[in-house]
Amino acid sequence: MFAILSVLFFSACATELNIPYELSPEELIQRAQEASDRNRFNHALQLYEALLERNPGNLALVVNAEYEIGFIHERRRNFDEARIWLNRVLERYEAPGGEALPEKFRVLAHIVLERVEERDRGRRPRGRQRQQPEQPYLAQHLGQPQPAQQSVPRQYQPSLHEFEGALTRVAEEISRNLTAMSRIAVVYVLAPDSDTADLIADGLEHLLHGQGFVIVDRSALDIVRAEQQLGLTDEIDDNTAAQIGYLAGANVAITGGAVGEGDLRWLYFRALDTTTAQVVGTAFEAF
Repeated sequence: MFAILSVLFFSACATELNIPYELSPEELIQRAQEASDRNRFNHALQLYEALLERNPGNLALVVNAEYEIGFIHERRRNFDEARIWLNRVLERYEAPGGEALPEKFRVLAHIVLERVEERDRGRRPRGRQRQQPEQPYLAQHLGQPQPAQQSVPRQYQPSLHEFEGALTRVAEEISRNLTAMSRIAVVYVLAPDSDTADLIADGLEHLLHGQGFVIVDRSALDIVRAEQQLGLTDEIDDNTAAQIGYLAGANVAITGGAVGEGDLRWLYFRALDTTTAQVVGTAFEAF
């Protein structure tokens, strides 16, 4: 009986999906994200593989799918497979045309690779030599001195490990006040420029998704803003943020950002109930 149940179980896990060919890339991504959010990783992998097979010439979709496949393998602790896919993403950026690809998948691939190394340490036999870990990519990306013509404000040059550590602590602090079924929308991030804001938002979304929360895609937030004419100014209040999150299907909206200068820099974020606009959690971390 146990053998029969085992066969049935693994057969169910390996069920091949019938994926309609007429699905658009956006529909494939949405279905894959929904499957991943429900821990139906085999289904999510098949959908992302279909995205790859059907769009080999669209490199933006390719790096999206390859990153998500690597991320799923990391979540399943298939670290060797995760490395293969995530390094493939990074190679795309080094190839001709890589400068035109969405920057966020390069950033996220580095972050997940760092986490793969951290999680894989316990599996290594004693005495095995390891190379010294590289500097955390997010902190490195935001924190290294820039050429004069590309200088950034001093307050956004954190020392190594500090920024990434602060963002990790922010995600942990926020998550303590949320239920397991929370659907989160990162609605607004204050930063000196849009690239920095996107990096912070991407990192926070990644960390919260890694804790099992469902993350509302920011493209859905952009659609709500455009259709409802909400949050089109530089800053938005809690009521507007909650309304945007609610209309996008989230029950928690997050706002905040990075401020300060010199040795006084911090990340601050607020989690809002989207039905009442009441604050349900806060996080404040220096870096």
